[in-house]
Parts: sequence; structure tokens; C-alpha cells
Amino acid sequence: MMDLDIGRETDIFVTPEGRHFHGEYFTHLFYGVSGVARFQFYQPAVEKVILRFVPEPSFDASTRATLESFQERVRKDISPSLALELAAVKDIPLSPTGKFRFTWSDVSVGRPDPTARP
Repeated sequence: MMDLDIGRETDIFVTPEGRHFHGEYFTHLFYGVSGVARFQFYQPAVEKVILRFVPEPSFDASTRATLESFQERVRKDISPSLALELAAVKDIPLSPTGKFRFTWSDVSVGRPDPTARP
């Protein structure tokens, strides 16, 4: 049998309270947002998610306000204990497999790491 790892990969995120939610929640926040060339929601620790974004030349105060509004939405919709940090960056690197990931969580939810070597 062949194991084909193609298509989009979206991680499961974890709240400080132990609830799990799909990373697709974050990508939906960006529907209709202009002024951002590329974005990625990254969870390095259970209490924090970082929104990395590459601003376009059209990025302005309105775009910044929209991104800042995500912080309150996440607290309301997901967890009041989950901090969303905004980070403007020049580039967002591809994953080790060469794919761009809109969402990425380093917090384990009890599933094996597909990049781990036996």
C-alpha cells in the first residue's frame, strides 16, 4: 500500500483548559481580510498562539485593527486563557516537507508526530 501525504495539513490546537479545536477556526478569521500577503497561526505552548503575518504594501491601520480584533474573538470563542500574539514578519518559511502550513501547533494532543524518526 502507498501512503500519500498530499493536501492541506491543519493542526489541532489545545487550550489551557485542555479543550481541543481545529486550526481551521483561525483560517476562517481571515476571510475578507486584505493587506496581508501570507499568514500562519502557530502554537508554541498551550497558553499562546502567535499570528505571524507578512504585510502587503496596502497594510494599514484598518488591517491592524482587524488583526487586533482577533485577540478578543479568540478569548471569547475559544478560551479567555489563550493569548494571541501578533507578529509582523518578512517571510514565513515552508514546513520541512516543503508545504506551507496556515496553522501549526507544537502542542501534543496524543497523536504521533509524523516527522519523528523511529
